[in-house]
Amino acid sequence: HLSKSMRAVTRGLRLPTFVVRLSFGGSTGNSRSYDEICDDYREALGSGASAGAFAPGRRQPYSTPEAERARIMSRHAEVLQALVGSIGRWSERQLDRCQLPHPLLGPLTVREMLFFTLYHNRHHLDGVRRRRGFRLQRSGVVARSIGER
Repeated sequence: HLSKSMRAVTRGLRLPTFVVRLSFGGSTGNSRSYDEICDDYREALGSGASAGAFAPGRRQPYSTPEAERARIMSRHAEVLQALVGSIGRWSERQLDRCQLPHPLLGPLTVREMLFFTLYHNRHHLDGVRRRRGFRLQRSGVVARSIGER
């Protein structure tokens, strides 16, 4: 799910900036802050929004859960590297002047889309940490707090 959404952002970032502006519009105002984007996303989730087309695809059968996890994490690392590589060609001004479409939040400036992408990954990581802690506690093992490493 995360790789799928990051691939879509990367595709948009790889387009020439004039194509992005012509296709998705431009912005003359300032980008919202990271915290504002996070709040807007949490509000959308609270209103029942879902991943829609960006929901995880069908799982491929693997011999072990470890093999599936390794495949997912390897692919995620590749997609993340491609995303980071595509950001560098955008100037600070272009980050605030070009928009990309978001399926839940509507048009976002490129900067806002990058804020969303960062938060989206953290949101899911926090969910995994919560679930792991819950499982560990239910099994009788003392769980480390989320802030510990």
